[in-house]
Amino acid sequence: MDDFGSDELLAHIADMSGELRCLRLVSCHQVRGEALFAMAKKAVMLEELEICHCSLSEDTLIGVGNACPQLKSLWLHRRGYRWPHIECDNEALAIAGNVPELRHLHLFGNKLTNVGLKAILDGCLHLESLDLRQCFNINLEGDLLKSCRDRLIKVKLPNDSTDDCEFDAAIDDRSYEFPEGSCYSELDHGIFSDDDFGYNPSFDFDQYDPDLIYDNELPFDQDYYG
Repeated sequence: MDDFGSDELLAHIADMSGELRCLRLVSCHQVRGEALFAMAKKAVMLEELEICHCSLSEDTLIGVGNACPQLKSLWLHRRGYRWPHIECDNEALAIAGNVPELRHLHLFGNKLTNVGLKAILDGCLHLESLDLRQCFNINLEGDLLKSCRDRLIKVKLPNDSTDDCEFDAAIDDRSYEFPEGSCYSELDHGIFSDDDFGYNPSFDFDQYDPDLIYDNELPFDQDYYG
């Protein structure tokens, strides 16, 4: 599903396709984490999951990993940022602890650090390939780099070429400010758990007030830049 879809459509697919093996969601901002998890509980044969230009909260990722024990390929693709400098290992730790059968992991533009990467290497013992392009918080050197190269058949490093990338891989270095400890950037929206902050298509980051509680119930029915 590319730039369309809904919770209801995902539920229908799950009901009609009990042996679903592959699911790809691209810019599906109307699909919520709760619906993806509900589908995963029915699609227990799922082997490949690709989430592009929309976010998957760690709670949803944990639920999907536990519901789909045969998940072998996971793609989490978002635009890479050098600034603002935000470090977040939540997704990496969720993967390390809940998707142990992974063979292929693509973390394009992720905010994980060396801590998250080491957890993945320790928790996903069957991993064969790892794509870390535009994961600019990773400092691959010494034993960690050696471990990647010794264990993995194929590894792509943060600054490797993106010429073969299907999506726009331009690096966005805009200097928006986000709440302290936030794992999100202005493009990280779409698939959230109920506890995540709401996606507001009219949100003005220049007017962001960290002390203001934003509405979690806003609909995911508009393009972010609309």
